Amino acid sequence: MRLVHSQALTKRTSHYALTVSLIIVTLLSSNRLAVAAISSNETDQQAQHRTPQQQQQHSCGLYLAPSTIPGAGLGMFNGRSSKSLWEPIGPADLVIPVTDYSEHNSVQSHNDDEDEQAYIMNYYGWNIPSFAHLQHDANVDDTVAFCPGPGAALNCLMGLVNTVALDEEVSFKTYTNQHSSTPPHAGSFTPFSNRQLVSKVNNIEPGAELFDDYGEAYFRVKERPAYHSIPVTSDYSDADSLLEEYESLRKQVCGDGLCHEPMRAADPITTVSSPTSSLHSSLYQLMNSLKSTWPSPVLNALPENPETVDQLTAQGTAMRDYHRSIRSIAWLEEHGDCMDKIRIDESGIPNAGNGAFATTFIAKGDIVGPAPALHIPRDFMQMYPVDFDENEQEYNVNAKTNDGPTHQQLLLNYCFGHDRSSLLLCPYGAATQAINHDAIAPNAEVVWNYKLMQRPEWLELPLPEWTHHMSAGLVLSYVATRDIQADEEVTIDYGRDWQKAWDEHVGSFEPPVDRADYLDALALNEQELELQVSPFWYSDKYVQLKCRGMYLRWNTGTVIDHGDIDDDEEEETPFSYTTETDKKTFSCRPLHRYASKNTSDTLYVVQVYARYGEDGQCFESDWEVVFGMPRDALVFEDRMYSRDHAQPWSFRHSIGIPDEIMPEAWLDLDASVKI
Repeated sequence: MRLVHSQALTKRTSHYALTVSLIIVTLLSSNRLAVAAISSNETDQQAQHRTPQQQQQHSCGLYLAPSTIPGAGLGMFNGRSSKSLWEPIGPADLVIPVTDYSEHNSVQSHNDDEDEQAYIMNYYGWNIPSFAHLQHDANVDDTVAFCPGPGAALNCLMGLVNTVALDEEVSFKTYTNQHSSTPPHAGSFTPFSNRQLVSKVNNIEPGAELFDDYGEAYFRVKERPAYHSIPVTSDYSDADSLLEEYESLRKQVCGDGLCHEPMRAADPITTVSSPTSSLHSSLYQLMNSLKSTWPSPVLNALPENPETVDQLTAQGTAMRDYHRSIRSIAWLEEHGDCMDKIRIDESGIPNAGNGAFATTFIAKGDIVGPAPALHIPRDFMQMYPVDFDENEQEYNVNAKTNDGPTHQQLLLNYCFGHDRSSLLLCPYGAATQAINHDAIAPNAEVVWNYKLMQRPEWLELPLPEWTHHMSAGLVLSYVATRDIQADEEVTIDYGRDWQKAWDEHVGSFEPPVDRADYLDALALNEQELELQVSPFWYSDKYVQLKCRGMYLRWNTGTVIDHGDIDDDEEEETPFSYTTETDKKTFSCRPLHRYASKNTSDTLYVVQVYARYGEDGQCFESDWEVVFGMPRDALVFEDRMYSRDHAQPWSFRHSIGIPDEIMPEAWLDLDASVKI
């Protein structure tokens, strides 16, 4: 694959080099020179010439402010101090699964053509394969992880990526295992948390915008044609090669002095001898002008300013926008809001899961945290019955049901809504998503943040006129209604409708009988149970037993008949971790258990198998039988749709948008309609 890519790169670079040569020959033959204007896009003069007063440390460590990327809306910026490699940045994030969202919405709209569906979540959600615990939540290809903190707030500039989230460190905590029976709050909040953002580089300067890596595929999918000309990592490599080729050709044609001849400015008295008024500048500006007629991410990776060509030839075109990406702390104070005044920890409110706690004193009237909001149709949250296909061994959304939706996405509990509107606002920020409800004595409230709002006109427009936009344009703020002390939990009032729905849920809740003895895979693995032995052992609707791929010796393992096992003849074979594929797990069952000859460990003989459907029947294929497997090789995994938050009895209700800030133009539902 790399060979193919290298060949493609060589062909493209040669093509660009030929174009550069033609440009130079054309200009020399015409003997016409043009004075080119210096682009202001290359650097941010304010960032380059910060005064000592502007560079002084500030109490805020993380800001939300207008991005340095044109048209990118808001971005996150480093605050008071530099960040070193692997240093944590801001509070850890929650992770909210949005399960099989296009499948459920296809049922609702009777539209099976996923290419025609446009969801704002496609732009703000993350694919789940990198989240170990989420991979068993639902179908991997159709479920996204919404991370309503840095995961949604960070922009991406591939040449300057300076952060990374530790997805593999995301923790999974379920509260059902702590109770003798399923409690009413089970499944009402996400069990996934602790997604920590860290520095990916040796030094992130104060005031630098923070960038995450979206992956090259994000900018190349056909649903986002406007992104196709944005440079990605491979484009910067091509641009470096092109710039080197340009410099080589320029030197061949110009020699040592021709490209830097003095030029007369518009004023006949003034002589201009800078490189900007040279043949070099004219040649380079002409090459850059091709961008308007030949959209190319490689050309867009080239520097705008010819004066920086020599510098970026040495440093790499990925550094083109480095200076522009840094703001002064004074600028961020004026144009942005602080994001790190709260952190996430276990709530002091019983059965509330995580909560948000002040990291510093917050005075009455001060912003606790800003929160841009995704606008999502309420119908997006609907979920339909899910059937388990015994033949295919997978769950499918039942598209033939006439009963309507039976549940709602967990994300609904983290969004704001109004009983007379079909719109939901799902905010993201830094720890604001963990702010809990207090109907009696809340210490904060939600208001509009006009300072950061990108599209304030939406507040006056009917929903059909603006909800088709696929970017966040509205911003909320959580504001302290009284002084909040450091380490005090921050709360707001979710509203009367939410409180009424919760009281009714608790009053009518009956623990499901089929989960009376339910333990999820996490609890079972922590117990390190001695496994039963049977060819058909452990068939459960909630969990399944798997073998870790790192312990399986594909194509080299010994296949044996479990009926002829002789303990004295078994040979223990050391296993080793080999490839990335070994991180996978495979269906298996323990056939035999015996004591190790060399240690006190218990070892297992396991059968690895696969199930498949054909002609409406279910078949099983044995792949391999392996012996000498340690207990660590066998692990329980939750089945899809088995966890508490996937059960139709788990509580769902949006947080109430206060009537005093609810735009009248958004009230598109009859008051008598129950939602």
